[in-house]
Order: sequence, then structure tokens, then C-alpha cells
Amino acid sequence: MNDLSRQYEDIKRIKGARWLLLWVMLTQFVLKVASAAIVSFLPKAAEGFVRYQNYIQLGLITLLTFIVPIMVYGVAFWRKTDRSDAEEMRFNNFSDKLVGFIVLMAISGQFVMALLNLPFGKLFGSGEGGLIPQTGGEVLVALIVTAFLPGVLEEFWMRGIVLSVYERRSTFVAIAFTTIMFALLHGSITKLPGILLLGFVAAVITIRTNSVYAAMLYHIINNATSVLFGYFAIHYEIGDVFTWTLAAIMVLVFVASFICFLIVAPKRKRNKCKDEGMMLLKNFLSVPVILCLVVVFLQMRFRG
Repeated sequence: MNDLSRQYEDIKRIKGARWLLLWVMLTQFVLKVASAAIVSFLPKAAEGFVRYQNYIQLGLITLLTFIVPIMVYGVAFWRKTDRSDAEEMRFNNFSDKLVGFIVLMAISGQFVMALLNLPFGKLFGSGEGGLIPQTGGEVLVALIVTAFLPGVLEEFWMRGIVLSVYERRSTFVAIAFTTIMFALLHGSITKLPGILLLGFVAAVITIRTNSVYAAMLYHIINNATSVLFGYFAIHYEIGDVFTWTLAAIMVLVFVASFICFLIVAPKRKRNKCKDEGMMLLKNFLSVPVILCLVVVFLQMRFRG
């Protein structure tokens, strides 16, 4: 494939990735509205099953939100490039020596995210409350529904597809666009700073390891840390002094492990294009991305 054909193919896939963002958000919005309507007509669940019903509902929405649009996208674009599907979406193994750094970043990163979110929580209120498991059984279900499924599907979607498509043209635009969109599409003002950090680190991990599996590992453990800490926080009395001391230690661990990761992980060639700033701006001003943000706004209104 010559340079002109490759450039045309890259631009075509970027447009497809933008529409994929919209289809995912539309699917999620429709599923949330539909599931809420269905649940309202169902008999009220037994007291001990109410929370499990919420987890099951969330899990089904997560699965269908990503599977359907990604399958449609795959039919349109996969196996129509000069690279294999596995190479295109970074289904590559990564070095074992990086696993420890990724795990440390994931665990400590959850505490850094919580600290970053504090000012926004003060400004905009505490925000929507997440599901906090009350029993051991709920912990297991929560780990599957709020850690494993989002970690795998969101990374496959945002870092495996969208970031990889953009990275062929510009590494900077790929990281910046996916980081910002990943945060905005979560539709939470109070958690925006923390999700920005999660998206940025996941993007850097994906590019430096050339593996979406590494980003999945980071995302899953990060979310699992939130689930487990929430569970222990409501069952054991944790003082403010201990909490702030732990948070301070975790900030140091995160910074140290991130720096060590950058030193140990192999450097990758950075792809560049002319006028990267304008390219980034044009993506945010594109029709599917604008519509995507409109859907996010509607979701926030619906949730409120």
C-alpha cells in the first residue's frame, strides 16, 4: 500500500472510530432508558436481591453497550487493512517485568484519582453514588460487573480500537483525544479529573507496551481497588489520619512506579503529522463527537 492509499485508509478509519464513539453512547443511553422502564414494570425484588438486581442490570447494559456497536464496526473495517486485526488492535503480549509496575500504578492510582476528585466534589457536590458491595457475595459480583467487564470492554473499545486508529496518524492526538473523550463519555463532572488520569495512564501503557492487555490489567485492578476499599471502609472503622496517611503514601507509590515504568518500558517511535493541534480540534468539532457529547448530556439529565 503506497503512502497516499495508507493516508486515505487512516482518515477513513478515523471517521469510523468517531462514529463508533457515537454508536456506543447511543446504545448505552437506549439500554439505560429501556432497562429502567422494564424494571419499573417488574414486581419489586426481594430485599436481599435488590442489590444483585442492580448489578445484573448494570452488567447486561455494559455487555450490550460495547458488543453490538463493536461488531458492526468490525464488519465495516476489520480485515480491510494492510495489517492483521490482532496487530491493529494491539493484541500483543507484554514483558513480565512490567506487570509489577502496572499493578502498583493501578492500586495507588485509585487513591490519586480520589484525591484529584475532591475539589470537583466540593464545587459540584458529591455526585452520583456508586454501588458499594455489602457482603462477600456482592464483592464477587461487583468485581465482575464494575471491574472486569469495564476493564476489558472499555479498553478494547477506547485503547484497542480508537487510540490505535488515531495513533497511526499522530501519537499526541491519539493520547489527547482518547483521554479527554474517555473522561467526558463517563458523564461525571465530579469524577472528571480522576477519569482523565485513568485514561491518560491507560493510553501511555498501551503505547509503551504495544499491548491492549496491559491497559486492561491496569483498568481492572484500578476498579477492583475501588470496590475492595469501599467494602472494607463500610465494615471497618477507618480513621481520617490513617486514610490521609495512606493516600499520601499511595501518591508517592504512584509517581515512583509510573517513572520506573517509563524507564523500563521500551520507547516506541512517535508518529507525527502536520498541525497536530488543528487535527485534535477538528476531531472535537466533528458531527459524531458533538452528537456524542449531546447524548452524554442527556444521560446526565436522565440520571438526575
